[in-house]
Amino acid sequence: MKKIFTLFALAFLGANMAIAQTTVEVKGTVTDADSKEPLAGAVIRIDKVKSKMTDAAGKFVVDVPEGEHEMHVSYIGYKTNKQTITVKAGDKIDLKIELKSSTLELTQVVTVSQYNKNSAKETVTTEVITKDQIKNTNSNSLGEIVTKTPGVLVQDGQISIRGGSSYSYGVGTRTAVLVDGLNLTSQDLQQVQGSFVPVENVKQVEVVKGASSVVYGSQALDGVVNI
Repeated sequence: MKKIFTLFALAFLGANMAIAQTTVEVKGTVTDADSKEPLAGAVIRIDKVKSKMTDAAGKFVVDVPEGEHEMHVSYIGYKTNKQTITVKAGDKIDLKIELKSSTLELTQVVTVSQYNKNSAKETVTTEVITKDQIKNTNSNSLGEIVTKTPGVLVQDGQISIRGGSSYSYGVGTRTAVLVDGLNLTSQDLQQVQGSFVPVENVKQVEVVKGASSVVYGSQALDGVVNI
């Protein structure tokens, strides 16, 4: 009876040792691809079954059996990293995983400061209408493009921003309209010539709400529309 028990115990221990030998410890660090800062709380999923989370230093440790596995590393606001790892007994695996942000890049505007600048850093309220928005709204004229912007109204082809006077006879338009920085108003009556805008070639339209007369003169008392 003792011999049978001993044999059973040895077989059980041998099985456990075999299982232990086929499991490999996989280490890794998850960081931001741009700033290189560690990402705490990132989820590491192996074969969509086993999962772990990174610690405050962005590190993780997970036991993986021998063989080929699909590993997904995900984090809120970042693109999921997918890769295949092959694990063999005796391997020492230390992964360096960088996640790229999935946040949409903020549009660069040139109207306010007259040079490329991130719209989030501007102190003046600026609306950017992209080429895709123009195409998806089937806009065929400048008036149709800007009239969909909050606070902008088009009357008789003249643009009014935030309820300001769009045009005054003898004075001219109160909203400066530019095409690549060049004024698009007539020289006699200072009216906006919106019909001259090549809508099919527009990359984006930037609408500055508020007086910009310091940079663009008296025509920009209501704001600026830069095409």
